[in-house]
Amino acid sequence: MAVIASGTITPAVIGTDEQITSQTTAGYFHAAIDISNLAPGETVEVTIRKRVLSTDTIAVGAVAGTVHKEVFSYDDAQSIPVRELPPIHSEHQYLLSVNQLNGTARAFNWSVDSP
Repeated sequence: MAVIASGTITPAVIGTDEQITSQTTAGYFHAAIDISNLAPGETVEVTIRKRVLSTDTIAVGAVAGTVHKEVFSYDDAQSIPVRELPPIHSEHQYLLSVNQLNGTARAFNWSVDSP
């Protein structure tokens, strides 16, 4: 596996879906996000979208193109702080986003790998 992209994101606006990364080359993509900074009562939603056809349109915050979505809580962060998302193959575009649903904006480390 090779790291395609990585970094840290702190949501600018609580309750707003924000892009982490968008990959436009064909490949298999495997994302991981560290949710350990969540505090009691806080939740974060992580979404993966992809374009099925080159003519499709996907955008952060839209339902179109969504292939995987998970909501993680503080309790989840206490048991398994680094969450791995399912590997997704995309021919046209892979888009990873985060939406902290409540609480105080937290920093989330993340990475996207590809074989």
